[in-house]
This record gives sequence, structure tokens and C-alpha cells, in this order.
Amino acid sequence: MQFTIRTADVVRIDNYPYGYNQKTTLYDSIEFNPKKGYRHVTQTVNPKTGRKNAPKKSTYSHLILRTIEEGGKIKCHYFDFNDSAKGLNDICKIASRNFSIFTSEERKYLYSNAIFFSKVYMQALAIYAGAEVSNLIPLFDTFVKSAVKGVNNPDEDFFKNMILDAEAIEATKLPGYNPYKTVQR
Repeated sequence: MQFTIRTADVVRIDNYPYGYNQKTTLYDSIEFNPKKGYRHVTQTVNPKTGRKNAPKKSTYSHLILRTIEEGGKIKCHYFDFNDSAKGLNDICKIASRNFSIFTSEERKYLYSNAIFFSKVYMQALAIYAGAEVSNLIPLFDTFVKSAVKGVNNPDEDFFKNMILDAEAIEATKLPGYNPYKTVQR
């Protein structure tokens, strides 16, 4: 999916509905916080006073990108570094395809989160699926090394090299492993 609205851009929409029969201006933006992530922010102008109303802010997500749909509507797309190879791969593909719309600080944030969530995923596989860490490390090695390079040089696209082999990772799980088995005394 190709996104064209830069994350730092504020989009102005005129003739936005306000109440029952009034129109106003809407300002649509994405707020980025390197410790929390992204959140969608909208702010309208009160047509009676001409002043901006208080901004409406969504909750933080790992990544939010916007597209302009037909008719000028803005649609937000939310992405998470969820605990799977597919989730990590999806965000890296999206970040690589849309590399130019991110600031250096945002790229560094995405690379750092890729490192963090790949380690969380690896740990979860060891704890909850019985996978051996020694078998997982080679499967995550290239991914993590590319992300580390990205943190050190956020203006270069290392996301294109960050692909986890989901099938090989699945194969490390022990069949029938259950860390929650109950023991009777």
C-alpha cells in the first residue's frame, strides 16, 4: 500500500460539516511522540467565533498512516508490531515502500520498535511454544542486525532487508507444548 501524505503534514479540509447545517474548516494531522508512537488529531474551526476548537486526539498506536479517498475524505490506517512474524514483516514492508514520508526521528522509532518487538516475539516463542532460543537466534539475526543499522543510520532504508521467515519460525514450535498444564497433588 502506497501512502502519499507525509506523517508530519497537516491537511486542511474546507466545507467540513459542522452541526446540522453549517460548514467549517477541519485540520487533520498525525502527532508523533518517540516514546508513545502515533496518534490521529483533528481540529475544527468554530464558524461562529472563527476560533479553533480543542483538538480531538485518538489513542497512541505503533504506526498510523493516512490516505485521501475519493471525495476528499481522509482515511487512517493503523498498524501494530504485534507478536507475529507477519505483523513485523508487514510494518517493515510498509515502512520501506513509504520511506520518504517519515522523518529521521520516526524511522529511528520504527527501527527501535522492530528490534524490541522481535525480541519480545522470540521470548514469547520460547516461553509459550517451547521453541529453543538457539534455533530462533539465526532466524532473527539478519532482521535485528538490519534494524540496528537503521537505528544508527535512520536515513537509509534497511527495512527492505528486514523479513522474517514465518514458516521457519513456526517450525521451531514444539507440537502439543502447553506451558499451562495443571498438576494434581
